[in-house]
Amino acid sequence: MGLLLWLPLGLGVSCNNDEMTWVRFNGNDFLEVEVTAAEVLGPPVSTNLTSTTGAVLLGSASVDPGSAPTGTDHEVVVEIDDDYEETVGRVSVEVDAGARGTETFELRQDSADHGYWWLRVRSVGDLEEERTDRFSFRLWVPGDSGDIDTGGDR
Repeated sequence: MGLLLWLPLGLGVSCNNDEMTWVRFNGNDFLEVEVTAAEVLGPPVSTNLTSTTGAVLLGSASVDPGSAPTGTDHEVVVEIDDDYEETVGRVSVEVDAGARGTETFELRQDSADHGYWWLRVRSVGDLEEERTDRFSFRLWVPGDSGDIDTGGDR
């Protein structure tokens, strides 16, 4: 069971933000992606990303394809609303694959569109394996919990 459950594809996925304090900006937003034995790729799945109170729409997240066999590359995209794209300084996704474990990945920010974040991951597992993986999205802002506005008044 020590097998890596998802492999990030591409360079520059990680960033050196060790010295900075990050505070979560969004609520408990997630998607479920089916890992199937069938060779058929499912349509993309998407969800809204909301503030910690759930009252403010901050953007959206999607995974394409939304279901596929192991060994498939999935594009993970987060689009932050224009009002918040300069506020969000980091985006991560935690993938929970049940018995296979949990792993967190950093998304890359587009240099031309600061509200567009993406990552390509490959599902890993046994041939014919079937499971439902949970992708939990986290938007982060620099600072500490005392000076963060989650957008409740915006």
